[in-house]
Amino acid sequence: MTMVAECHELEVLEGAHETIKTFKPRLALNVYHSGYALVKLPELLLELNNNYNPYLRHYVPGWAETVLYGRWRTGFAESSFDRSNLHNF
Repeated sequence: MTMVAECHELEVLEGAHETIKTFKPRLALNVYHSGYALVKLPELLLELNNNYNPYLRHYVPGWAETVLYGRWRTGFAESSFDRSNLHNF
């Protein structure tokens, strides 16, 4: 699922909660609109399902065009992700 929601990624992700839980899509979310989104989107993704493996990619210098990807982990228990390290994400 690719999303360009122009500053509304959090709301769209929250609204897609059941779809994400049921179908476990790969996700690509723009996070360069605000520092808040950069922190909150990975947290929300993990709240929706702990089996996502979130990672960031930058396509230009700086944080413009920064994308958060979420890929489903296979072979992990539901509680396998250590959230205490999320601030180092």
